[in-house]
Amino acid sequence: SVYSLSPKIKYIAHIHSKPIWSMMLKGNYLKTEPVPYGTKEMAKEVKRIYENIYPLEKPLFAMAGHEDGVMLFGEKIDEILSKTDRLLKEINCFH
Repeated sequence: SVYSLSPKIKYIAHIHSKPIWSMMLKGNYLKTEPVPYGTKEMAKEVKRIYENIYPLEKPLFAMAGHEDGVMLFGEKIDEILSKTDRLLKEINCFH
């Protein structure tokens, strides 16, 4: 479902991080409703959260129904690594 958001999406990372996931669920980040991962409902949720947003403007979201699950995506792998690094730095700011 993520690849179908834009033909420019070439890379997707599915990570598990309780600190990042928790921060994203509490903060101003995109997140799905708590539906099970790997289901049609999750695919619908991904489409729903990007309904009115160009996906590459906000290329990450937390999966509320998939504990610790976060998806990041982009045109280049460097973008995903950079975004992950920024999230980790953001978490450290809260400690």
